[in-house]
Amino acid sequence: MNTLKKLLICTFTLMTLNTNLAVAATTAPSASAEGAVVINASTGEIIYGKNENIQYAPASPTKLMTALLTLENCDLNEQVKISTLPPTIEGSKIYLDTDEILTVRELLYSLIMVSANDSATALAEHIGGNVDNFAKMMNERAKKLGCKNTNFKNPHGLYEKEHKTTAYDLALMEKELLKNSTYLEISQTKNTLLEPTNKFKEQRPLWNDNRLIQPTSEYYYQPCLAAKTGFTDEALHSFVASAKKGNETFIVSLLRDQNKTYFKDSKELFEWAFNNFETVKLYEKNSKVTDYKCTTTGIEIPLVAGESFYYTKDKTVTDEPKITYDITALDNSAILAGQKVGVAHFKYNNIEKDIPLISSKDYYPIKTVNTYEYINNTITDTTNNFTLILTGICVLFLGIIIIFILLTIKKRSEKNMFFLKNKRH
Repeated sequence: MNTLKKLLICTFTLMTLNTNLAVAATTAPSASAEGAVVINASTGEIIYGKNENIQYAPASPTKLMTALLTLENCDLNEQVKISTLPPTIEGSKIYLDTDEILTVRELLYSLIMVSANDSATALAEHIGGNVDNFAKMMNERAKKLGCKNTNFKNPHGLYEKEHKTTAYDLALMEKELLKNSTYLEISQTKNTLLEPTNKFKEQRPLWNDNRLIQPTSEYYYQPCLAAKTGFTDEALHSFVASAKKGNETFIVSLLRDQNKTYFKDSKELFEWAFNNFETVKLYEKNSKVTDYKCTTTGIEIPLVAGESFYYTKDKTVTDEPKITYDITALDNSAILAGQKVGVAHFKYNNIEKDIPLISSKDYYPIKTVNTYEYINNTITDTTNNFTLILTGICVLFLGIIIIFILLTIKKRSEKNMFFLKNKRH
């Protein structure tokens, strides 16, 4: 009996394991970083995560936000006069000098390509007035992007105890940067030269430290769009990168990698993402989602998507998205075309989102009454109409009489005047 019981338990366990395997995505490659995430750059959906919302010191990927604020707030041809602070900043630098003049473009190239801490500081002062104000701008922009666990204290990422973010938040920053063509152009630049300035009489060579775009590197990865490396003793190694194949774009974010395997790990994660996931458009904006049928009138109101909606399909599972609706009762309400009337609840592979539903036409409810009310209202309306008509006839008749009397009086007056004139003659 015990043997049979054990056999049944083992059989049930195997059936359960097989069921889970049928609906689960293939296992992602391992990454040595403590915090890791892979997101779909089109939808923002997480397809792999490991401590993705745990705060770590980020080191130089901090500069993703510095680059974003620079691109959003500056003309690339603006001139920047270097203060006394940037030359004192430690770590990676292009050795800026006090009172040296460079353009925002030149500082941005050095920021992204060689992770120059002095350039980051110069841009922070140029945009925010000082580093503290710029750090506030960084945190405000991060919140607008949906970052919930970011607290920046400086523009370069050199270690400060309270300077922290997460793998996921950095991925959101990269997602926003990918919309900017200048960022992509600089990130794809393998090497360049900065021209001499008023203080530095030689060209400054810049070599992109992202080996994924360097054809001579063993880590070269042709689909790579952009990347930012980082390292401090406290933060260890960090890396944020994006890659595109066809219509698919994914972002890999790795924090606190003690083995410095982020180039290899990111390539493997990218290939896993491209092989197992694809972006699917479920609804185009203003395309029909469903109909709402009014119970009192039978009228059908087509409801359309308030925005284009995409989701990340897992190629390894057969499940399809489940859609349910939460729609305001419309029977007794006037509805205008373009008005939001509810949401479609989307659920797929542990992802849940709401799609706004919009009425595609005007709708005005028809008020219904019972038979007694109808007859009573009809009689009342008929009586009121008869009274109005009778009153109108009386007023008209009275007016005619008054006019007749006035005309008669006028004729008599004229006749009397005639006789008076003849009598005088």
